Parts: sequence; C-alpha cells; structure tokens
Amino acid sequence: MQLKQTKLYHYKLAIAWALLILFACGAQPGTLAQLKLEDLFGYDKPIHALLFGVQAWLLIKPNLKYTTLNPKKIIVIWCTISAGYGALIELMQKFIFTGRSYDYFDMIANTLGCLIVYFVVSKKIKHV
Repeated sequence: MQLKQTKLYHYKLAIAWALLILFACGAQPGTLAQLKLEDLFGYDKPIHALLFGVQAWLLIKPNLKYTTLNPKKIIVIWCTISAGYGALIELMQKFIFTGRSYDYFDMIANTLGCLIVYFVVSKKIKHV
C-alpha cells in the first residue's frame, strides 16, 4: 500500500531542528551544563520508553482498525500525543507534584519510546 505523504512530512528534519534550537535558546543559562550524559543511560530510561511506547501502541491499534483515516497520519498523531503526554507529566513533576523532579532525559526517553513504536508500526504497515 502506497501512502501519500503530506507536505509537512517533507519538513520533518527541519521541524526537529527548529525544536532543538528552541530548546537550546530557551533553556535557562547553565541548563545544558547541568545535564550529565550518563543520566541518559539511567536505569529508569528504558522504563520510560516502554511506558510511553506502549501508550502510543494502545492508542494506535484501535484507530488503525476502526477508522478510515490514512494509517500514517494515525501513527503520527497518536505517537505525538503520547510523547506530548510524557512531556506534560514531566512538567507536572516540576511544577505541581510534590516529591517529584523534572528530568530532561526522562522526557527524551518518553519520546524515544514513541519514536520506536512509530518506526516499527510504520514499517509493518508498508509490508501489509
């Protein structure tokens, strides 16, 4: 099955780069210096990736089955929503929840789980 690509799809790398610029320019001075690369490989990062990857899959699966929308759009929408949910939870940990702390690398792991699901499901759909 050949899926039609939207115009936005062609700008995915430019959009990702723009988000990186936004983070780099919007972060408080010293934020990047506080981040330690070894924190990216913490014991809880695979758990974060798994939690939000499964969330994305659980949202994608019924939508692929019960809608007439373009499957690629469905995957993008629900992976984006799941990653956004992960970001929202991290922000809530920073500003609302007590006894919790905000972690950039948790947010990256949340998003990585969604990206893994995106690539796996997209590849599977191409072969159907």
